[in-house]
Amino acid sequence: MEIILNNVNHNDKDFIRKLFNDNLVKEYIILPSEIRHDPALLVDVWLDNDKNNSGATYIISVVEVSPYTRNEIFTPCGFISFERQSINTGNIAFALSENFRGKGITKTAMGLVLDVLTNAKVHKVEADIDKDNIASEKIVELFGFTTDRSKVYFDLENGAKLRNKWYKTLQ
Repeated sequence: MEIILNNVNHNDKDFIRKLFNDNLVKEYIILPSEIRHDPALLVDVWLDNDKNNSGATYIISVVEVSPYTRNEIFTPCGFISFERQSINTGNIAFALSENFRGKGITKTAMGLVLDVLTNAKVHKVEADIDKDNIASEKIVELFGFTTDRSKVYFDLENGAKLRNKWYKTLQ
């Protein structure tokens, strides 16, 4: 199974709406209050970030070859997004559709994006992860992110959820 990342575009809005119908995605991805009613508006935010060089978002797709036609089939299955907080620092977020979890897809996508960020001279990457989101914690731990589990913060805008801040310094 091949994994590719494509820059997000306006045609991805239906996919993002579908992705946010997944209860875990809705639970763990923080949406700004002004777009909670339509998660597809995230695409506009991401495109603005890209245009202003303040971030980049990629749609994660699985590429398979049809056994009947031998044509490649591209199936979007998630996203990975980086938003700059300063020139050399930013926050990363990711989500994957339920039927694609546990297959190493997020791990592959994270590796690709961290390589891009390293080449772009980003020095520090952060991830805010719900305290009970063990799967996401395992992904960032694989890539050397660290946190102090004794220090959590309340995400008051999203139901006072307990979250950990994870950090990674890039070389």
